[in-house]
Amino acid sequence: MERILSVFLCALLVCTFTACDKEQNEETKYDAASPSQSDNTPSTIIPDTYTFIGEVLSVEKGMILVSPDKQNSAISPEVFVNVSQFSELKFEKGDRVKVVFNGQVAQSFPPQILGVINIEIIE
Repeated sequence: MERILSVFLCALLVCTFTACDKEQNEETKYDAASPSQSDNTPSTIIPDTYTFIGEVLSVEKGMILVSPDKQNSAISPEVFVNVSQFSELKFEKGDRVKVVFNGQVAQSFPPQILGVINIEIIE
């Protein structure tokens, strides 16, 4: 009886250790529903990027306040976007912008998107 119990406990330990393996295959790591791409070509996939389109409400030094479109319901009604690295762009109130970011958002009100990868003014 002890031998059967020992074998059972060993098998249980082996199953426990193999179930806790955290290594993931990079191809299956990303959820296709949430990350987005800057365009549709497979060669330009940037993992863990998120995109939204919205209207500029105000412009401050290095930051713009954006109201994301309604289809971006997961984003706050207004967000600050750090645009300091895009000094060549001149934003004005009412501009429509497409923001691509890495998911870095400061917990403030309104939220501040910090990890901006790309931003463009659209028509």
